[in-house]
Amino acid sequence: MKTLYIMQGISGSGKSTLARALELDLMQEGCRVYSTDDYWGVDYDHDCSKLAQAHAWNRARVAQAMHEGILHIIVDNTNLDKKSWEPYLLLAQEYNYTPQFIRCEVSLETALARNSKRSTHRQVPDKTITKMYNRFRNLPPLL
Repeated sequence: MKTLYIMQGISGSGKSTLARALELDLMQEGCRVYSTDDYWGVDYDHDCSKLAQAHAWNRARVAQAMHEGILHIIVDNTNLDKKSWEPYLLLAQEYNYTPQFIRCEVSLETALARNSKRSTHRQVPDKTITKMYNRFRNLPPLL
């Protein structure tokens, strides 16, 4: 069965670690991970003014992978609101993928501690993580 895994969680929640582990588990069947963060490159030269462009770029990559028939696709973004995940659900419907949300929960303190251990250019401002945490806590339950 073709599956689209949509990761959900704040920065520092372990989404990328879990996505990579899932990718390794499913590699034999065919699996790829796509993250909007990849748009910024290895040096993570993040530019907020290009965020919409980066998300469109990632959705295009996911659509291409679906067109190619990759069996398992993982979207490794925070996906904290419907605006973020809905375009991926529409793609899943168009290409007959079964969507599955994977929610990574972590305390705010743990996320902030993990963030502080990242290299300087990869750190997310604590204020931003706190806002993400508050949005995450208000997500509707998964069915």
